[in-house]
Amino acid sequence: MQSDREIYIFDDDHDDIEFPVNEQLHIINDFVHFLNNLYSYVNLEEVTQLFICWNRESEYDESLYLTSKINLDYPDIEVFVCIFDEELKDLVEKYNAKTFSTSKRAFKMLHKVVSIDSAIVNKAVK
Repeated sequence: MQSDREIYIFDDDHDDIEFPVNEQLHIINDFVHFLNNLYSYVNLEEVTQLFICWNRESEYDESLYLTSKINLDYPDIEVFVCIFDEELKDLVEKYNAKTFSTSKRAFKMLHKVVSIDSAIVNKAVK
């Protein structure tokens, strides 16, 4: 993690994944599918990137809605959205978001398209 960046993970169902203790890492057990949900945790004026990594197809509507609202209200936030169906890619990209798959290979490919100051940039690239 970058020393000057706060990371927020919003996950209502984190499958008991252990994260290392880090003062910059904030794990929020909440499903934030509306901007109002986010406002109670972060100042969106300070957010530079948003990764929507929901892993259920049933959550796709919410991810699309949140993506559209972020694009409308905070166009400077770079948004990345996990998709399950390549046919949905064009729809997500209408809202200036980048798409990715949750596979390990796809996540490595995502490293190639994020900016150098991204929270997920491959440290070897820096």
